[in-house]
Amino acid sequence: MNKYILSSILIVGICSSANGQISSYERKSVSSANELVVAAFDSTKIQWSENSLQSFIGQTFIGYCPTIDTNRGYVDIQLFTKKNDPHKRYMQFGNSSYTQCSAIEGKTFNIIDVDEDSIYKWFLLQDTDNPKTKFWYKWSGISNGPFIILSNYNYLCQHYIGKKFIPILKHKPDVAKDSFFVEETDLETGKSIEYDPTDKWECISFSQINGKGDLVAIVKNQRGCTSYISLPRLIPNEYYGQLLGKKSPARMVLFEDEFADLVEKYDLITMAAFMTGHIEKGMNVELLYLMKGKPDSINRTSYSDAQYVYRFEVRSLGSDGRYHNKAVTQLYYIDESTGEIKDWSQLN
Repeated sequence: MNKYILSSILIVGICSSANGQISSYERKSVSSANELVVAAFDSTKIQWSENSLQSFIGQTFIGYCPTIDTNRGYVDIQLFTKKNDPHKRYMQFGNSSYTQCSAIEGKTFNIIDVDEDSIYKWFLLQDTDNPKTKFWYKWSGISNGPFIILSNYNYLCQHYIGKKFIPILKHKPDVAKDSFFVEETDLETGKSIEYDPTDKWECISFSQINGKGDLVAIVKNQRGCTSYISLPRLIPNEYYGQLLGKKSPARMVLFEDEFADLVEKYDLITMAAFMTGHIEKGMNVELLYLMKGKPDSINRTSYSDAQYVYRFEVRSLGSDGRYHNKAVTQLYYIDESTGEIKDWSQLN
């Protein structure tokens, strides 16, 4: 049986010049729960990070419903037949700002005009199946979806399908079980995938899970395990680093060619430790940047060592049965003349 069940949700152009559909990977589960998977990917937001508003004209939007209420059939967006007129809503759901899913789901739209005010961006969309149907999409630049941009989807296919990578094991303070950035459930069997730092994963497609949610990268390793990884985990340097204002965001995977270059630059033992989530004394600060991204601050003294400061919060289950957030600070001491990590400590 074909593992990819073509979804009627999204009708788009596939990676070649032919037209087709984005496949929906039907996830098997060992439990009765069939949860909605929503990856942290927003094609519209990514496009906006690189281009001016005018660059949207001529683009194709593909409609989908990332935050769908399956019982009531609406999506949390605002569409207007007349720009900025609250009385001219298009397919409004009740008296709220919600819109019926049937207005966008499974449809493609050409962007024929754009406008903006001090708060919102406006896109005039034309239904490709019904050219007389036009409406304005009111977008704040913050909320997810409900559109995937066809050009971005094609770009992802052309540049990442077939690429192999190794996920970096992640350690978190006060978390008993380490995990890695590929989802640890096999899509085909529903069983847990045991992490092996020698595994190489290959991106085999970009898809949705169970026909809903944002695009994810479907990946497979040499042991035959099939899973997925959210796009900001796969390509944070390319897009999400810009959105976060970080020139050096944390890496969650290393592609095969990057890993080979780093092994040649340092050594296999060092990189084996790095890929299992360990930053050790004697490592180069480059690996610290790859693992943790840009520090929140750097304290420098008259001595050669600089103190790189990373601050974050961890969520843990307390003895009272409730979850609590705790501030954690990690300090790395760097000899900036050599780039060597001299020592590190953690403050809870």
